[in-house]
Amino acid sequence: MASTDNWQSPQARALQDAIDRKITTQEAADLLASLSLADGSVEDEVYELWVLVVEKAQQSSASHATLIDILVHLSRLDDAKSASGESIKLHDKQLWRDLPMFGWQIRDSWNVGIEPNDTDEVRQQKVSEFTNLNAFTAQLLATEEPVFDLSWFALVTFREALENPQADKNQLELFVPAAASWLDHAGVELYNRDDQFPATSSTGGAPGKGGELWTGAPGFHKDRWALWQERFAALAGEGSGLGEKPRAEAQDAHALMKDVSAGEIE
Repeated sequence: MASTDNWQSPQARALQDAIDRKITTQEAADLLASLSLADGSVEDEVYELWVLVVEKAQQSSASHATLIDILVHLSRLDDAKSASGESIKLHDKQLWRDLPMFGWQIRDSWNVGIEPNDTDEVRQQKVSEFTNLNAFTAQLLATEEPVFDLSWFALVTFREALENPQADKNQLELFVPAAASWLDHAGVELYNRDDQFPATSSTGGAPGKGGELWTGAPGFHKDRWALWQERFAALAGEGSGLGEKPRAEAQDAHALMKDVSAGEIE
């Protein structure tokens, strides 16, 4: 779950000042870039910045628009350079244009699950934070900025929510609201995508592979969309065993997918 251990740092204060509208998002981006290059390890500072951004996105959906604006501004800054004038790259990605390591931090934050001994409060917090994270990532994708090519995360969430008929209730109550949030923020974008994520020498298995119910192409496909729509309808029923809230979210998601498929939402 999201931590608040680092929220007294200069980077954290800059983010919060932007969220509180004490400074503009452009001013925040400029300040954050400067702080990241000021001292110490650039890689460590950039990593810490991404941790803060993702944690804030998990904690509050109200911060999403501001955080997205800051990230867009960061990606449009001039290439960062060292004291000797050389471009700074981290893991072969240009700072700031490529937002190096940001996708890694998003991926790390996907590793969440509800445990049988979790209290109701902990369960609710995990669901809220994971849904917020998915909504945030969906909104980044919807910007259509090339640096936010994050559609694979949608596949992972939809696979876990909808493609495994033996998934337990804990998994479904975590992933169903998260999948629904993608449709709220990027439904049309997902419907129109045809990205494929096949196996490569570095990945081994296909990153875009389906669950038990999908054995087709390892990526986006209209037939896969239709499967998701059917599964949302099934999960909305009382026989799904889900609680009232996730069933309602599944019903709304099914209706939204139906409208997108019919071209009623553009």
